[in-house]
Amino acid sequence: MLNADWAAQAQLVLDELFLHGFEVGLFSLGMAVYAIIIWQYYHLVAKRDLFRFKRKEGRGFEVLISNLFGEFVFLLEYLIVFPLITFVFFSVFAVMLFFLAKEQPLESILLISITVIAATRITAYYNEALAQDVAKLIPLVMLGVFILEPNFFSVSLVQSRIEEVPLFLNRIAGFLLFTLALEVALKVVLGVKHAVLGGDEKLGEGATK
Repeated sequence: MLNADWAAQAQLVLDELFLHGFEVGLFSLGMAVYAIIIWQYYHLVAKRDLFRFKRKEGRGFEVLISNLFGEFVFLLEYLIVFPLITFVFFSVFAVMLFFLAKEQPLESILLISITVIAATRITAYYNEALAQDVAKLIPLVMLGVFILEPNFFSVSLVQSRIEEVPLFLNRIAGFLLFTLALEVALKVVLGVKHAVLGGDEKLGEGATK
């Protein structure tokens, strides 16, 4: 009799495992991927200098060509790679908000997504630690909403928003150009600061030392 009770109990445990194991595994994988994306985002985008170029010292034709080529590559990185990075993280935030921000229209979701990136880039030129906090805050808040909201997922709502995306392609392109123009403006301001005050510290580093 005791063995039969243990066998029945074990069968119930196995039934629960097969019934909910896939669901638990899927949600665990989703949260892990989400956390990895946030980690990659704030470690990359919160850096002031996403790309670096160091001029070679000296004179001569080879040094001149090397510096010119380095400057050309540096320019291409900001004209091509930076918008690509921005688009990737912009898309990730927009997709997350598709699921979580039920009451927000698509245009607000796109605006919020690009604002997170723009705010991160601005604060990165002030203090990279602050930029990391900004980059983590909103995504982690959204994760909290995901955990606490019982009915966060709506297939029909996500489908309708995906169908609206082509209507906002021009706006998305404009947002990406805005981040590029913002980055150029921040570089110019930083260059003026270095020319006037000298040094290579972020504006806010002195306050945290």
